[in-house]
Amino acid sequence: MPFVAIWKFTVAAGRVPDFVRAYGPDGIWAELFRRAEGYLSTRLVRDRDDKGIFVTIDSWTSQAAYTAFRDDFAEDYATIDRKCETLTVDEVCVAQGETVTHNAAETLHHHTG
Repeated sequence: MPFVAIWKFTVAAGRVPDFVRAYGPDGIWAELFRRAEGYLSTRLVRDRDDKGIFVTIDSWTSQAAYTAFRDDFAEDYATIDRKCETLTVDEVCVAQGETVTHNAAETLHHHTG
């Protein structure tokens, strides 16, 4: 089942272009992710009302693949995190979990509805 990690960022004043370069689908983070087995994609979404708010959606083949990446690349992850810390004033992990398919949504509806 595909797995996603969703992060919300408040970008530091004047740093939006640098943030987009680092966190976009061709940025330094995605470059690191592509080194790991099971990485699928990164999407960068900009808030329509507050242009300093962004969300990243990183997709993996499974939670196991994401966990293996975090374990195997912990040092590289920490290095990039330090390099990028001046780009944001706040970052929050909004959600991590498996994507819900149509069939799973139907099952959930029948059990809760």
